[in-house]
Amino acid sequence: MKSILSADLDLDFIKFFLVFNFILTLLISAFMYFVFSDKMAMGALFGGAISNLNCSGLYKDCIRTVKWQTIAAYYGGLAVRMGLIALAVIVLMIFLSNLFSFAGLFIGLSVGVINFYIIFFMMLLNKKNIFNKSYSQEVSK
Repeated sequence: MKSILSADLDLDFIKFFLVFNFILTLLISAFMYFVFSDKMAMGALFGGAISNLNCSGLYKDCIRTVKWQTIAAYYGGLAVRMGLIALAVIVLMIFLSNLFSFAGLFIGLSVGVINFYIIFFMMLLNKKNIFNKSYSQEVSK
């Protein structure tokens, strides 16, 4: 965790990001269930599952891009994943629309973005604290 907050990104960061996505999905779903309704919670769970699959797909696309040394691998994977996401959302809308709320689905689909900004701000706060500590140590010398 300490290396992630200091912006030393490696494979552990990807695992942390995916696990935190899952945890954030569960927290948002629980919040939706207790504050709003069970349909909002189900929408957040469905959207979070799609978002988590998308994030793991992005990771695999990046590895494929580095391995094949062409950006076409990334865009190919992205196109396939966007098609699958659209298909999943359409199937949810057609067959399971009475089980969830579309607002909850939208919030669940945003889990990856919310997670990214949480980690980004944690990194900024950590970097600011490290800078202040090193600056105060230099001044005191």
